[in-house]
Amino acid sequence: MLINDVYKHWCDTPSNMQNEIRTIHRYACMCKHITEFGFGVGRSGSAILAAKPKKYITYDVRDYGPREQYKKLAEFEELDFEFILGDSTEVEIEPTEMLFIDSWHTFKQKTIELSKHVKKVSKFILIHDTRTCGHRGEDGTEPGYLQAIKNFLLTNENWYLLEIDQTGNGICVLSCMDEYRHEKLGIDRLAIK
Repeated sequence: MLINDVYKHWCDTPSNMQNEIRTIHRYACMCKHITEFGFGVGRSGSAILAAKPKKYITYDVRDYGPREQYKKLAEFEELDFEFILGDSTEVEIEPTEMLFIDSWHTFKQKTIELSKHVKKVSKFILIHDTRTCGHRGEDGTEPGYLQAIKNFLLTNENWYLLEIDQTGNGICVLSCMDEYRHEKLGIDRLAIK
């Protein structure tokens, strides 16, 4: 089985990421170095590896099991894949073009991750579950992390909202790239209550 087969499998399999997996892949195709918070069972990892970045580093607080399979798939494609067991609010990441965030879904977690790691990201930040946890965190706390994203955008003027899709579990794409600035969306599109 090749990584494109795994990616196609996750595209066709109903899951909490089925609607967003192609968006992840589309942005990953524009990047050579990608960092991820929240590997889980590898759904997003298949989209990232299928984009064939030179380096893909993923962090998670748990090892759900498929990392060895993904490591073999990456080696076959001659891609540099690294799984690190660690907390995204505590680790120091390498400079990266894209950061994909699918970790603990709370306002506090997103606030820390965005402020701690933004200086290492040069193109895109993708955040998953913006519909399901945008207004209320997965621990039941309010506000949800759409407010954390809004606060981040208000204090980091070189970053802007490029895309938000609230179908499925939802995904938000932020960018700091000048070539896409003409496509930026108003911060009001975050629809914060």
